[in-house]
Amino acid sequence: MFDLTGFFKKLQNKFLALLIISTIIPVSILTGYGVISSTEALTDSALNRVYSAVSYTGKEIENFLEDVSGDVLFLSNSPTLVEMIQTENNQNANQQNNLSFEQGRQNLQTLFFNLAKIKPNYLQIRYLDEQGNEIVRVDSVQNKIDIIADSQLQNKADRDYFMETIKLKKGEVYVSEVNLNRERGKIEVPYKPVIRYATPIYDQADNKQGIIIINVNAKAFISMLQNAKSFESSQVFLINSDGYYLAHPNPDKTWGFEFNKNETIFNDYPTSVVDKILSNQQIDILTETDRLIGYYRLFPNHNNEIIVVSTTPDETVFASVTRFKQVAGLIVFMGLLILLGVQLWIVQRLINMIKELVRNISFFSTEIVSNISDQENMTNQQVTAVNQTTVALDELNTTSRQVAEQAVAACVAAQQALALVQDGVETVQETHSGISMLEKKVIEIAQKITKLQQHTYQISTIAQIIRDISYQTNMLALNAAVEAVRAGEQGKGFGLVASEIRILADQSSQSVENINLLVDDIQQSIQSTVKATQEGTKTARNGVLVAQATTEAFSGVAQAVNEIVMNNQSISHVTQQQAVAIEQILTAMTDINTAAKRNANKISQTRTQTKTLNDSAVSLKTVLQ
Repeated sequence: MFDLTGFFKKLQNKFLALLIISTIIPVSILTGYGVISSTEALTDSALNRVYSAVSYTGKEIENFLEDVSGDVLFLSNSPTLVEMIQTENNQNANQQNNLSFEQGRQNLQTLFFNLAKIKPNYLQIRYLDEQGNEIVRVDSVQNKIDIIADSQLQNKADRDYFMETIKLKKGEVYVSEVNLNRERGKIEVPYKPVIRYATPIYDQADNKQGIIIINVNAKAFISMLQNAKSFESSQVFLINSDGYYLAHPNPDKTWGFEFNKNETIFNDYPTSVVDKILSNQQIDILTETDRLIGYYRLFPNHNNEIIVVSTTPDETVFASVTRFKQVAGLIVFMGLLILLGVQLWIVQRLINMIKELVRNISFFSTEIVSNISDQENMTNQQVTAVNQTTVALDELNTTSRQVAEQAVAACVAAQQALALVQDGVETVQETHSGISMLEKKVIEIAQKITKLQQHTYQISTIAQIIRDISYQTNMLALNAAVEAVRAGEQGKGFGLVASEIRILADQSSQSVENINLLVDDIQQSIQSTVKATQEGTKTARNGVLVAQATTEAFSGVAQAVNEIVMNNQSISHVTQQQAVAIEQILTAMTDINTAAKRNANKISQTRTQTKTLNDSAVSLKTVLQ
């Protein structure tokens, strides 16, 4: 017996497995892709944040130092300096303005003073002649600007910045390394980190006349390093081309090269990373260590280049990525739980619907099988009844043909009787010729009347047979009408034919009754004739009267026989019509029989197809298991 409970349990498990697989795999792929894409986007955002911060700070420092470079070039080409140099070299004697060298120097001091006042980050602005002697010097200390007296001016010919600058061509700018300011060979305290911008001075004959140099307070741009902090935990420092720290969150690490301390970036980071930082690339982001490192190179391809470096722990940079992964994982997990719950609910509803559908199919299948069995039995009974009706109609057809033949014979006999009656009339007429022949003729008439009586008996017998046949035909027609009603639409024509047969059978029965009446009349006439003949033999006197009576009797007989002939012809015609009708009924019954057999075959095919459907259901059950 088919276990519906186990079947639906297995079906439900398979549905669940299929839905889980079809849910987890696509969701995992989409989630993985989304997490990877979002992670990459967040990573790129974090890297861009570090990159932007370092780039912004580096360019901000560059802009600041480019202003210094522009100021140095401006001073080197200023009319005040040019006039002073001309006065110093007595090239023009300054006849137009009558300007002395000292006045030119004072004007230059005023220019330096005003510039230092505008640019408080300029610690020193100096003019050194070609021997390295300070000619004009203005110092700015804590927003106090001093013009240095001649007695305090120094010779700087042995300093690197002078020797390097005096070698340059016109319009070139020297940029020193960032170091601590020295006064008279000693590091000034408190420490003053400086960077020097210098350019050579040429007269109108392109002869070198000295240099213009500005000492810039490096703290001005070192303070800008805070802008490079892309995150709260980021560390920003400044190094020179040798890897020494110029600025660092830990002050003890700075200015190692000034105090002969090996405090360099090589001590804190792998050599491979440091080599990339000190390479020729201006800006880059490094991810080789557990910290994200961004750097920006100032004065690339220059001996005294400085590098802004920002480092941030990976856990800080990628904290948003980590939080996103955690939140995304939690959302996906909760989404999967909700989705699986919804799918479980949908599967349960689907299974319940399938169960209900299978119950309905089972119920209706049982009803269909029962109805098909009943219909098959009814069809078989119909086929049997049609076969029996066909056999009965075949027999009726044969009987009808026999009746028609007998009716023809009766008609012939009646015609013969009519001839005999005519002969009797002639004999009676001859009675008038001779009474002597009366007895002989009467005897002959008696003999012929006897034969006529026998024929009338035969007619009566035949009429009785026709009556029986009509009765049987009427019953068969009634049964046929009943079967036609049961056959429905296909038996409607057959019912009409059966009704016509009943009418014909009724007419045949009525004709038989008429024949019987006529036969009775004929028999009575014959008996009267016999009596008349007997009386004729007794008395001749009454012969004429008897002959006349006989003539009249024979006239009546002739009329009766003529009616018999007419009736027999009618019977023959009706019987022939009845035979034709029976032939039509037989043909209709044959068609009904053929249709019934075809219907039985279709029902058998339906039963076969139903069995095939049942086999398919069993196969489906096997597949689902």
